[in-house]
Amino acid sequence: MELFAIVMFGEALISITGFFNLNEPEPIGFLNFLVIVLMFGFYVCQVYFMCDHRRAVIPNRMICCHYFVYLAISLATIAFIYIVEQEVDSLFSASLMALSMIIFIVSTLATSVYRQERFKRFPMDVAMSLLFIAAGSALMIIFNNEEYMVAIGALVGYGLNFTYSWMKYIRGRAIAKAD
Repeated sequence: MELFAIVMFGEALISITGFFNLNEPEPIGFLNFLVIVLMFGFYVCQVYFMCDHRRAVIPNRMICCHYFVYLAISLATIAFIYIVEQEVDSLFSASLMALSMIIFIVSTLATSVYRQERFKRFPMDVAMSLLFIAAGSALMIIFNNEEYMVAIGALVGYGLNFTYSWMKYIRGRAIAKAD
C-alpha cells in the first residue's frame, strides 16, 4: 500500500512539471512542488515513522485509509492543473484542493490506531489538525481567484500538519531514548 502511495506522489510530481518554465520561471511551480513535498512528509511521518510495523494486526483500516489517500493525491493533482485553467471555475478548483486536503489528512490520521504507544493520538492532536485544515481551506476558498493564494492555503494546511506531526515524532523519539 505504501509503495503505491509513493508511486502516486511521483505521478503528482510529474503532473506539475508543466508549471516549470525555464525561460520565464514563476513561483507557482515551486509552491505546488512544496505542497507535494509536505503531503509526502506528512504521510511518511504518520504511516512510516509512527506506525508499529511489527505488531500483528488485521490491517483493514490501513488498507481502507490508503484508498482515500490515493483519492486525495489524485484530487490534488487535478486541482493543480485546474487552478491555472481559465475554463475551470476558480472556486471549484480551490474547493477541490480543500477537499483533497481534508480527505488526505483525515484518512492519514485515521491510521493512527496502528501507531507505536509513544506516539499515541490525543483529542488535542485531532483538534489541532482540524484547525490547520480549516485555516488552509479558508485561505483557499476565500482567495480562490488567485492561484498563489490557493497554493499558499494548501501550504498552510499541509505545512502546519506536517510540522505538528514531525514535532510529535521528535518528542516520541526523545521519550524512547530517555527510557
